[in-house]
Amino acid sequence: MNYTAIFYAFIGLLLTVITGAILPYIKAKLGEVNFARVVKWVTAAVHAAEVLIKESGAGARKKEAVLQDMAAILRKHNIEVTPEELNIVIEDAVKEMNKAAKLEDKE
Repeated sequence: MNYTAIFYAFIGLLLTVITGAILPYIKAKLGEVNFARVVKWVTAAVHAAEVLIKESGAGARKKEAVLQDMAAILRKHNIEVTPEELNIVIEDAVKEMNKAAKLEDKE
């Protein structure tokens, strides 16, 4: 039996549950407008990191680039988001980007 596939499926399920439970909390904390801004900025930063950093296995480097960009943007707009909350929004943006890429591959 392939335990690696089971492990990745479990991690995917866990991230989905966490994202589904935590995102509404973050949205309530930030308010509709600020939450929408943060999601838009994170999504743009994730896509930019994906385009600019092409090496295989550079996920940690991409994430660090997104975190640095977002820290500067959030400071500039005086929006407070904890690193854990930001991490969840980033993970959700990556998940959505990967889902969109899989749909494109099927077409």
